[in-house]
Amino acid sequence: MSQLTLTMPVPGMDDEPADPLASALTPADLDNGTAELVEERWRQTLRIDPQALNEEFYRCPNDIAYLAAVHAQAIGLHLRAKARAKRLLGLLRIRARLELETAGKKPTESQVDARVDQMPEYQQAQSDEIDAEVARETAKGRVTGIVAKRDMLVQLGANHRQEMQMDPVIRDNKRAGRDGGYG
Repeated sequence: MSQLTLTMPVPGMDDEPADPLASALTPADLDNGTAELVEERWRQTLRIDPQALNEEFYRCPNDIAYLAAVHAQAIGLHLRAKARAKRLLGLLRIRARLELETAGKKPTESQVDARVDQMPEYQQAQSDEIDAEVARETAKGRVTGIVAKRDMLVQLGANHRQEMQMDPVIRDNKRAGRDGGYG
């Protein structure tokens, strides 16, 4: 039984493998080609080799379990980023209100919100939340993809069994009590 290793080396980092299914890529990764390597590895993971169905069957549950764990982690990261942004919004609203009151103004909610929206800390928190949501949806899509692969494997296995039942040599060997050397 072969084990699928879901890691691959990243160019320039031969001794530290990177997760080929990672969804959080930096702009630098896009420049050095890592994103393309990750996507190619993902496409390879979804391919089915019809000549190696047994290996595909063995590997598929591991892939599903791994990707489900990645998805769960992505959900956790997204929820934490969302909570962090909400807490930060509350703190920045208080700070913005105090700054406006210190300047002698009686701020409206709209003025406070406008000031908070311009604060770099809040913009960064929003960006982090968006990145976490993108990673979550990417992981969800990958789980859906690997489950679709499993369904295809089941169908291919059923088709293969049906073809073998119609093969006259296999049918005659089975009737004669011979397994053809495969048992």
